[in-house]
Amino acid sequence: MTAPWPSPDDDGEPRLKAALAAALHLPADHLSITTGVRAGAAPILRAGTGLLLERPTFLGVRRLAHALGRPVTDVAWPDLTTLLSGSPGSDVVWVTSPCRNPDGAMLPAEVKRCLEDYASAGATVVQNLVNDWLAPRPEARIKGAALIGSLSKVAGGGVRLGWVADPRYAAWARAERRGATPPTPWQRTWARFVERGGLDILRTAVSTAVAESAAALDAALEEAGSAGVARPAETELLRLLPLGAGWTEEEACRRLLVRGFRVSPGAAFGAAQPSVRLSLTRLRPALAAPLACALTPVLSAP
Repeated sequence: MTAPWPSPDDDGEPRLKAALAAALHLPADHLSITTGVRAGAAPILRAGTGLLLERPTFLGVRRLAHALGRPVTDVAWPDLTTLLSGSPGSDVVWVTSPCRNPDGAMLPAEVKRCLEDYASAGATVVQNLVNDWLAPRPEARIKGAALIGSLSKVAGGGVRLGWVADPRYAAWARAERRGATPPTPWQRTWARFVERGGLDILRTAVSTAVAESAAALDAALEEAGSAGVARPAETELLRLLPLGAGWTEEEACRRLLVRGFRVSPGAAFGAAQPSVRLSLTRLRPALAAPLACALTPVLSAP
């Protein structure tokens, strides 16, 4: 009797790969399905001797690199143009754009060109596209970079579906690819879902809600006298808000939590100054005014 659910292909179900490539404007060739960004990142980091990591950023990648025994060097985006001006090294370079976590920033054009030159010289550059689901922008992709992402931000972390697009990934992940892809039934289910427009429905619903919440929050902050913390021009999704003098991140997060709002400390992302980070994917527009009232005291001196 033939097993009803054969093992998935090492690089993922072809149908799911084709569906995601079409929906997310990814290159269909050399696309591998993973269980998430960190799962996809591990073989890439293992192939390098160290990690040049953007700052600020999601620090889970830093922890993963340390667990793999790879040293990490923190680098602000503007400093990359100087640091990468020589011959390519064996360190992996990691950037998140568009919509960097935690501040929603987008890679400046001159830094993008520098990374493309570095990648074309043979270096490994990784571009994390996990927040590019609102409106995928192929023109923002770094030519020659390994593209990595997941569906966690639009469908939830429990979906456990991610991807890597790079011709080198098969060699990087040779040791673990067979056991690292999601189960066959799950991949085929999501292939049908994406093919039938389900991902577009999710994306539209979440992006509409985020836009409404962002507009409501901006208006409420302006009314509360905190208009100076307006969002970056590139995104509505994330905010990194500097704290007023005298506030610690712990105090600010605790105060906001007591008022019903869970935010993250900027230090959790390597932020340069005391701050709190907001993600608007879970903020209902009706709560924007109460959130602005709760935020205003911690954005000015206590």
